[in-house]
Amino acid sequence: MSDRPNLMRTRTNASSYETKLSKALFVALRVGGVGVQQAMWSRGWAAKALYTVGLRTGEGLLFNPSPGTVPGTLVALSAVSAFRHIYWSTMTNPFAQPFSLSIMVATYNCLMDSIGAIIALRTADQVGLSSLLVLGWKQYFGIALFGIGIGLEFVLEEQRKSFKKKGENVGKVHDDGLAGVVRHANYLGYTLWRTGIALATGSVGFAIFSGAMQTLTFWKASIPELDGYMSQRYADKWEAYKRKVPYSLFPGII
Repeated sequence: MSDRPNLMRTRTNASSYETKLSKALFVALRVGGVGVQQAMWSRGWAAKALYTVGLRTGEGLLFNPSPGTVPGTLVALSAVSAFRHIYWSTMTNPFAQPFSLSIMVATYNCLMDSIGAIIALRTADQVGLSSLLVLGWKQYFGIALFGIGIGLEFVLEEQRKSFKKKGENVGKVHDDGLAGVVRHANYLGYTLWRTGIALATGSVGFAIFSGAMQTLTFWKASIPELDGYMSQRYADKWEAYKRKVPYSLFPGII
């Protein structure tokens, strides 16, 4: 177990009334986060942020994030990820959802997307603002990573939901499909799609940082915490599952 608050226990103890309000707040925050990404370009917030810290000589750059441009791609990826999270919260997540979790997840993703917009503009300032008007290999590869990651998350959670619905699986650990390849395929998916958004900014350095940060967070904090919860819940069944599927995050690596 980590030193952080036990989110798994918190989810279980949260009231259903709190969960309904929390999920409504989560939906509003995730939708609002997409609006923030739009404003980073259309209202010049990204340019103002760089100007404030002395990395731009002007703060008045306004950009229409239209399809086929780097800003448009980043806003679109933010919107898809928000929809993905809203679907998870309202249709997939079987646990209670406290306000702390809703606020943390929504705020973190909005912050990372906003940093990505600022880095995208900074990168374009260095190579020419016209680079924002066309998509290159970094954007296409980033979109591909994003799609794979979102797909992994969605498929794993739908497989788990289907597994749990079957009466003969009550009290059993979900161990087939993607869960038979890696224990936390949803964490792998999240790592990939966040890295994909980071790469779509045009900064390989930001993509490496984002991927490494997510990997370390899951590997050293989230997974040990969840393993502790699952060990308490499933006891020997969880240990057997860990022997069957030894990789927690990346198949063949860790």
